[in-house]
Amino acid sequence: MLTCAFLAQELNAEKAGITVYDQSDCIDLCPTGLDKGSGLAFLCTRMGWELSETAAVGDGVNDEPMLRAAGCSIGIGRQPVTERSSPFPPFRMPLHTCSLCK
Repeated sequence: MLTCAFLAQELNAEKAGITVYDQSDCIDLCPTGLDKGSGLAFLCTRMGWELSETAAVGDGVNDEPMLRAAGCSIGIGRQPVTERSSPFPPFRMPLHTCSLCK
């Protein structure tokens, strides 16, 4: 079974500039610094919006950067991956509300 830790080690992910996200059903590989959070920030800049005016909904560890960046973030449905050997700390999805989400 291919694990996040094995893949990160084999790819030498940190030196290669790759972030490895361990999902429940797959492993995502992204260039470090390019993630859903940076994508949301880019979209806001492009559209003239403030990050504080955005809302994000996510269900996976790869959604963490987006949920941290958004003005309102809602994590749904999944538990953190903690049983597997992983070089990354477990992430618990936050559940926040704001005036847009109430």
